[in-house]
Amino acid sequence: MSVTVPLAYPAAIPVGHRVELTWMLQRGGLRGNKLSAKPFEPFLRDLDSGVAYGCEWHVGSFDAFRSDRVHPYASEPLPELEVERTLRGRVAACTVVTVAVADPYQHTILVLDEEV
Repeated sequence: MSVTVPLAYPAAIPVGHRVELTWMLQRGGLRGNKLSAKPFEPFLRDLDSGVAYGCEWHVGSFDAFRSDRVHPYASEPLPELEVERTLRGRVAACTVVTVAVADPYQHTILVLDEEV
């Protein structure tokens, strides 16, 4: 079965590669005790190349951000993140889109043949 997965970041995955996407719940709120789903921000691993894609909150805290040095991000998602769900599949199509507005950004549309 094919499934279309929109991503809020660029991830140019070659057609035919196997991938694993893991959706996690992000902590937030004033006390940091509210969990929210992020449907367009799964952690993505290309299982054929080993390259991973994700957002800063998967691998480090945003409060560690400093523009004058390399960020101390982990290579794997933080262990305290709660997994919502996982999906594995083979890439049938991948489109990386640049939205050319005043502050351009990119996102990705993956079409996967889901592994059952």
